[in-house]
Amino acid sequence: MVADANALSGLAPARAAAPAAKLNAVLILADDLGWTDLACYGSKLYETPHIDRLARDGMKFTQAYAACCVCSPTRAAILTGKYPARLHITDWIPGSRNSTQRRKGAKTQPNRGPNETAEAR
Repeated sequence: MVADANALSGLAPARAAAPAAKLNAVLILADDLGWTDLACYGSKLYETPHIDRLARDGMKFTQAYAACCVCSPTRAAILTGKYPARLHITDWIPGSRNSTQRRKGAKTQPNRGPNETAEAR
């Protein structure tokens, strides 16, 4: 319980501090979408009304960092919190018609834990 100065001096009853509001965060990760492709950053070619509303009513970032210039290493970095080079993913991961078979054949690397593979599951 937190009390203000008046409550400590006996002039007012003590009151509980209001709980802090929980922050909401939305991470939009889209392949082949540059910052200049959004209308809220000035694009006249694409219409992005929902993202524009999020930017107008919330927060808009003007500086960012991507772990890599292609999608797969960046996604792996976001999912694991590790640099793409540490995961040995430095280029895009090609798709497969049968991704289950590909996962079963995945091998672990020496600098990964026993349950970590190069793919996000």
